[in-house]
Amino acid sequence: MFESIAITGISLISALGDDPAALLAAWHDGTSGLSPTGVDELPGQAPVLCGRINLDFTQRLGGTGWRHYTRSSLMATLACRNLMTSLADASVWKQREEIGICLGYNADASIHLFFSSFFSTLKTKSYRWINPTSFLNISNNAPASLLSLQHQCRGPIFTVTTGFASGLDALNLSATVLQGGHAPAMLVGACQEINPELLESFANLPGENNGGILGSLPRGGVIAGEGCAMLSLEKLSPSDHGRARAWVLGYGEALNLPDQNTDASAAVALAVQNALADAQIRLEDIHAVFLSANGNNLQDTAEATALRGLFGRRCPPAVALKGAWGECYHAGSAMSAAAAVLCLEKGFLPPTLNLAPGYDAEALGLSTRPQTVPAGNILLLSLDRDKKAVALILNLPRKDRAVC
Repeated sequence: MFESIAITGISLISALGDDPAALLAAWHDGTSGLSPTGVDELPGQAPVLCGRINLDFTQRLGGTGWRHYTRSSLMATLACRNLMTSLADASVWKQREEIGICLGYNADASIHLFFSSFFSTLKTKSYRWINPTSFLNISNNAPASLLSLQHQCRGPIFTVTTGFASGLDALNLSATVLQGGHAPAMLVGACQEINPELLESFANLPGENNGGILGSLPRGGVIAGEGCAMLSLEKLSPSDHGRARAWVLGYGEALNLPDQNTDASAAVALAVQNALADAQIRLEDIHAVFLSANGNNLQDTAEATALRGLFGRRCPPAVALKGAWGECYHAGSAMSAAAAVLCLEKGFLPPTLNLAPGYDAEALGLSTRPQTVPAGNILLLSLDRDKKAVALILNLPRKDRAVC
């Protein structure tokens, strides 16, 4: 169980925008950021619904010096800048040399391409004190290392690459770092861009795609998206508790057994039970659920089966946000965590969009239109391609909230 580990700030970028007010309005109105079916169709593959970010990063970040950066790096940079601006008045964030960074990211060949361009930029600015070899040796940590350079953070710096679970794993690891006293604060997040490799990986998922909670597409199809979320984590003293936007209570994970590879529901249920035990709360203490649902039949069915088995017909209100902005792979669970804080501190759940026709939304308490919910314990789920299930429990402080 974590003690006094709080989320004190959030920054979220998605296909619905990067302004909190705009995001809340889109959720309240039931606006989808997904493109029409077939716009990004791959040759010989099933059609794709895409949630692409429509932002001019050069304009937002200022200047043309960012042209060598990958979209993921640009998203992380913008989200981090927005977050740091909102935290400027907190004394702990003025001690940059002690702050750590943990970022969920898909470490692939684009990292090396990015660093080649990055060091070319550094040479033109005469940063000769940097040894490129040392950074290339930790190229998997490229995004987190980049943010540490930009914001002069020299605490623990690492990258998490656990697929769909990356965001929640990053939150857990960062909370553990804070609990152990290894840093006073952590920047935590995850980013994901849409690229051909991502679309191909979704198109090749086993099982019938889009046969689960989210809606069906002709010939199966996939839902892909891109985005980024950054959160600030701190270990707060009692006198500082007023700055907490949410408390990190417990974490649980479970691996799917080889003989159960067609049904990961047991792993999902075990992850939830482990998180409840870690948080030292009961199942009936959960006030809302943020599902991992991404439209893949195997994963969505496993989640649904696990929740029905745990809660029966009394499942608390639940929402699947990826029906509005797509499956953002590494960034998805971090974006859900940020969205959970943003939505629930305002007192409402957004609707689940693109729900499969005939799907029993009532059985899971799925929110199909905006609804008010009480502040309390929030369960976040993530299922990494039927192999690893992760559950994280947040608690939103009970205080006066503005209901949308």
